[in-house]
Amino acid sequence: MSSTADVESLTRRASSGVMDLVDDVVTTLRADDVPGWQPDDGLGEAVRFVMRDVFTEFLGSVGRGSERMTAANIETIDRAIHLRLDQGATLPDVLHSHRVGGAGIWRHLARQVSDEVADGKALIALTPRIFGLLDQYSLHVEARYSELGGPTARRQADVKASLLDTVLSCTPLQDPKYWDGIAALHIPRRGHFVVLDVAHHTSPAAQTDLELFMSALRAVDSAWVRRGTRSQTVLLSLRHAAARIEDIASAVYERAASPVGLSSPFTSIEHAAAACAEAGVAVASTSARKPVVRYDTDILDIMLASSPRVTNTLVVTSLGQVLNLPPERSHPLVDTVRTWLRHNRSVNAAAAALYCHRNTVNYRLRRFEVLAGGRFTDESWTRRVALAVNSPQLVTALERERRHSSSRP
Repeated sequence: MSSTADVESLTRRASSGVMDLVDDVVTTLRADDVPGWQPDDGLGEAVRFVMRDVFTEFLGSVGRGSERMTAANIETIDRAIHLRLDQGATLPDVLHSHRVGGAGIWRHLARQVSDEVADGKALIALTPRIFGLLDQYSLHVEARYSELGGPTARRQADVKASLLDTVLSCTPLQDPKYWDGIAALHIPRRGHFVVLDVAHHTSPAAQTDLELFMSALRAVDSAWVRRGTRSQTVLLSLRHAAARIEDIASAVYERAASPVGLSSPFTSIEHAAAACAEAGVAVASTSARKPVVRYDTDILDIMLASSPRVTNTLVVTSLGQVLNLPPERSHPLVDTVRTWLRHNRSVNAAAAALYCHRNTVNYRLRRFEVLAGGRFTDESWTRRVALAVNSPQLVTALERERRHSSSRP
């Protein structure tokens, strides 16, 4: 058995070199890439001094044979918790740091062991105390983090949301805090960017995990999400210019089950506010037929959605008497014309897509011509019809009528 004097002697020697222990633990945490411990993460002397105090109190407690936290232990560990909360550290990161610290304490004590048999016995006696007290520390950290972390996390989330709102709403000339927000959010000034507007959330899960989901996409380097009452605005930093942003938007649509508007890609963060406005226009131009719209490529969708009066006139003049039919008769005609045009005016392809006979397609096309008052051999009239049957207003109206008629008893 090791004597109390041998144990206290070993812990005193370890305490005298406690800053070496601090350096060892910080090096390990950086090697493990634990958030908050990298050189540019704000690891100042205040954090190191708190670590020194925590380790000193810890070594003193195990040296005295205690496996219970004292008032001094609690005071120093609470100071460390407050500092880590201010850094934005999560509970798993803090608990991981404590495990690394416990292993570091044991290694530090082992380095103090001389050739004397008494030192080896003292280290053996200290080992269960170290990990027993470490368990007490971890339980206290978890309890205090739950108590303090919620309000702190909400405050930090509010600050981040305010900073992101500045970036997405202003230019550097409009708000002197613009570049402070860029730095605080770790947004690069130049790169490959795009803004998405995701509207009308359909499930709480879609609202809470969208940022995590998008950050995990292979083409995405980082994502910043601004949550609003009616939509989420997402600033994406892409890994390379060749990233297919339509594929990203389609993945988001499938995940969130909500319309998605895409801005034009841009390379300077100063254009984020303009891109945000573009994404808002694009998402307003989506429809049941086209739930993903990109501002710089889906020009007709945006023009039609942005000019409802012109679009309504186009629909009325192009479809004529088709609009006066009941839904069960007008919908098949419009769907057939739209499908036929989408398949390069191929009757066979349209029939296959609609699961009907080609004669049915030919009949509906002729019936549409009669009711609408035109001929598909007239290219000018056909182009107007193509715009009309694909306009967001008509698609939305037809979907509304279809749902209404299907709900009738």
